[in-house]
Amino acid sequence: MAIHNLLASEVDAEFSDVYEQYGYYTRPDFVLLAEKIGLGATVGERVIQKMINQVSQNFEKVLNQSSCSSQLTDALKAHIEERLGRMQR
Repeated sequence: MAIHNLLASEVDAEFSDVYEQYGYYTRPDFVLLAEKIGLGATVGERVIQKMINQVSQNFEKVLNQSSCSSQLTDALKAHIEERLGRMQR
């Protein structure tokens, strides 16, 4: 039932204050999601931090092993770093 309520609020364009401020989801939105699905804020924070750490530690290695041009690799690195920064807000 919690998932249904979350999806309904999206469809009805009811977003968090943080989402309204930035125009995209940030860490507090994902913590709220964790709470609403019954995980709790503490577990939500741990999961988010673990994901951030894993992506931060590995994304450059993955991109460097790809066959992308250096220009595309640089653009992707900048994009991922910007997205990771959003999760710190």
